[in-house]
Parts: sequence; structure tokens; C-alpha cells
Amino acid sequence: MFTNLITDVDGVLTDGGFYYSGEGKILKKFGPHDNDGFKMLVEMGIQPVAISADMLGYSITKKRMEDMGIPIHLVSASTRYKWINDRYDFRKIIFVGDGYFDIECIKASRYGVAPSNAPDIVKAAADFVTTSCGGNGVILEIALSMMNEN
Repeated sequence: MFTNLITDVDGVLTDGGFYYSGEGKILKKFGPHDNDGFKMLVEMGIQPVAISADMLGYSITKKRMEDMGIPIHLVSASTRYKWINDRYDFRKIIFVGDGYFDIECIKASRYGVAPSNAPDIVKAAADFVTTSCGGNGVILEIALSMMNEN
């Protein structure tokens, strides 16, 4: 049924906050539970892919995704739909996003998901709104809900 879960990073896998010093962006806060969710999805035959538009924090994001074994791609918010459409079949993907520019992908995907702390306009476009906020187990919640459906 689903071949991939494609997720935005900031606001889904992180709390959406950026930690700055005088030298610029230095940290992002990732939650501890999404790695379990990714492992569960892989066991179900669903391959996770992460995308991020955050050029300034990409090295931080890339390190976390590498640690979890999840492919990561730098994709601008404005080209996100085209990038996915050129590589994947929207009818076979779960898309997870929290931002305004994620709405098109949420609506086009087979199953669109938004975290509970996404703006109302984003949540209204989603098939499923998690009870978890970004950075607090969104991917784990998706995986558990899918297990419960089977």
C-alpha cells in the first residue's frame, strides 16, 4: 500500500526551535522516540525519507538523520511538491509536514499527516493529526497507528 514515508524535519522531528549564538544557528532539539517509529516503519516495508529546507542548519539535520540511518535531502519549501512528484508516486506515500508550504504535499499524498502543533490550516489539510507535537514522537505515533490498523 505505502512505499515511503516522506517527512519534513523542522517542526516534525524537532520542536521547530533553533538555538542561536553570536555565531549563528548551533543546535536543534530532536525528540528521542522517532527513531523507534522509523524502525517500525521499515519493518512494515515503508522506507522513510527526510527533507529539509533549512540551509543554515542542514549540517545539524544531516548528522541526526545519518545517526538514524534515514536519507535526507535539502529541498526548498517552494519546490517540495515538484521534487517529490519527480521521484515518488504520491498515491503510495505518507507525507508528514507542519508548515504552510507542506499543504500541497499533504493533500496530494495517499495519507497526509500533521503534528498537533501545526497551524490550523495545515491540520485541516491532513488525513491524520497526531496528538504529539513536533519533536515529541510524531513518527512513532504514526507507526503505532498503522500497526493498530493492521
